[in-house]
Amino acid sequence: MALTYPTGYGLNIKGQWYPQMDTINKYSRILLVGCGGGYDIFAGYFLYKELLRRKKTVILANHSFTDDLHVYSDTTVVPITSETKRTRKNKNYFPEHTLASHLNITVYGIRLHSPTEIQYGLARLIDEKKIELIVAVDAGHDAVLTGEEKQWGSPTEDATMILALRGLTTPSLVVCVSAPTENMDFPLFLQQFARISKYPIWEPPSDDTESFKELLDSTDPVTRSIPNESLLAAMEGRYGQPHYPNPRLNVRALADDFIEEDYPPVTRETGYHYFFDLTSVIKGSPFYTSLVERYRETEDFRLSLSETMKKFR
Repeated sequence: MALTYPTGYGLNIKGQWYPQMDTINKYSRILLVGCGGGYDIFAGYFLYKELLRRKKTVILANHSFTDDLHVYSDTTVVPITSETKRTRKNKNYFPEHTLASHLNITVYGIRLHSPTEIQYGLARLIDEKKIELIVAVDAGHDAVLTGEEKQWGSPTEDATMILALRGLTTPSLVVCVSAPTENMDFPLFLQQFARISKYPIWEPPSDDTESFKELLDSTDPVTRSIPNESLLAAMEGRYGQPHYPNPRLNVRALADDFIEEDYPPVTRETGYHYFFDLTSVIKGSPFYTSLVERYRETEDFRLSLSETMKKFR
């Protein structure tokens, strides 16, 4: 796919860190949080490694889809380590545990709650860890909607986290990784990027590709993440390959009855990181106003995709 990038947003040479990224570089203690849940935090792997090279203290958290987090704690934010026992429900699907075991660190699972509850839980974590900056990682680009998309992924969980971050005093950024992999209008996303973002596009170096592959290898093939497997393919230079002929996704494709034509091919753009200011994301999409109205009407913050689209439209 031929792409037109915003004027003034020249593409990065591989591995270079733009001077404009001083917005991140000036902070010492950073929270990377998976925005949409599931494997979203995995998409922050290359940024995590880059920040460590820059001597930053980085805490990882994820808006979790994992069942049974309540068995470990009744708090909203639950610390997960390699020693955390898997339960019957999360035996084959526990991204936070997988990442914690791979990196030998604590990863914080954020239970599915309302934005207010998540905000309170994160506020305690931020205070405890003395966090100076939050970067919300979206695997795809559900977090940055225009309202003109014909097809969505699963935006409600992303929006819930975005609204939770809005209520915090700690500055926040949003980064979309593996953006072309969703069955959404990628050129429309690029227009949104040009309209509301003041940051350049970052392409990570390939140094961490092998360890990222090892991380993905440790996940169950049935639940393997489409955006992250596509990110791996892009970092390995396997451009132009549609997702499902990739043998790494064969089991996932069969289990979910997906077809190749549902998704675009892997391109170099799949590896690019697109940064946004949190305030610009919220102001730039009518979706957030709509969701706030929904929260005012009911305490039920878990909307199905059909309910969300109906409400947004």
